[in-house]
Amino acid sequence: MRQIIKITLASIFLIAGFSANAQEKKFLFGAKAGFVFSDLSEYSYKTKMKHSFTGGLTFDYFLNRDLYLSSAIEFSNKGTKFDLLNKDEKEGTSINFKESTVSANYLQVPIHVGYKFDLSEKTRLMVQAGPYVAYGISGQTELGDEVVLRTSEGTTTMSLNDYMKMIDGWRRGEETFSDTHFREFDWGIGIGLGVEYEHVNISFRYDFGLYDISREAEKVKNRNAYVTLGYKF
Repeated sequence: MRQIIKITLASIFLIAGFSANAQEKKFLFGAKAGFVFSDLSEYSYKTKMKHSFTGGLTFDYFLNRDLYLSSAIEFSNKGTKFDLLNKDEKEGTSINFKESTVSANYLQVPIHVGYKFDLSEKTRLMVQAGPYVAYGISGQTELGDEVVLRTSEGTTTMSLNDYMKMIDGWRRGEETFSDTHFREFDWGIGIGLGVEYEHVNISFRYDFGLYDISREAEKVKNRNAYVTLGYKF
């Protein structure tokens, strides 16, 4: 937690310093919103991509007309979807909780170096790359609403609520960030590509998490793709 506070404070001081040069058009402040498509690598279960939302404030500082430093304070809902399958080989039974989800809400700060290429008089291509740091603030890991029971007598499908009425001790979910599940801190590398027309831009970014966020024996890392629409003031 101290690390993310230090980084946020440093970003604020940098932004304040950049603002002093706003009259020289070296600093641009903006906002963005869009979608994040997320997954977890090396998770214990077979996963598939989860889509959610992202948004934040952006800050660009131009070293010259084309080369710039780009940062942001972002909120992103990350995680994955998975089927939780429990098998009892001895009894010949299995239970599958379909469409279970890991939801993880992060505040994050990317720090990228970017370059812009002219496509026309008002349109420019943007490419950028650099590290990011993130801190998990909330989230739930929940079982899916559809439960499939397989026994020697056949297959039964029911809702999670009906199953929990039958079996004591099962809960719908748990906190994603806890002493037994995921760590809050994360960091990694991101690469991005975008097109800017005057004040409006559309951007694509992919983040490779490099930090093991799991507190268990497995190594789990974030994988996230972003599509955002932004506006620079």
